[in-house]
Parts: sequence; structure tokens; C-alpha cells
Amino acid sequence: MGLGPAAGTGRSPGRCADPREREVALLIADGLTNAELARRLYISPKTAAVHVSNILHKLGVSSRTEVVDAVRR
Repeated sequence: MGLGPAAGTGRSPGRCADPREREVALLIADGLTNAELARRLYISPKTAAVHVSNILHKLGVSSRTEVVDAVRR
């Protein structure tokens, strides 16, 4: 996925995220909402929300915008 370490966390998103979470992170970077993620990945909106929450936590960020920044690094 080409993600570098999350700023200030010392964490490497590419190493800590499972394959599904990497896929979700890329879709977040494309601007998809949780409902759109759910439809695209054939999962429930609740499962999409859990993936997003896990990604935010693992990257040490608090917003989807910061996920976009991490993906683009």
C-alpha cells in the first residue's frame, strides 16, 4: 500500500493494518462514507464503522482526513 509511518506515532500503517483494513483505508482516501464502504465491500454498515475505528486507532489519528494523509504518504 506504500504507507509510511504515521506521523508522531512510530507506527507503520502498512504493517499494523490487516488486508481488509488496508482496503478500507484506501476507500476512505477515495472519500467513501461508511454506508458506501459497506455496500462496496458487501459488509454491514456497523462492520464498516468498526473497520474505520480500528484504522483510526492503529494509525493514531482522530479523523478520516488524517487517514487520507497517511495513505498518501
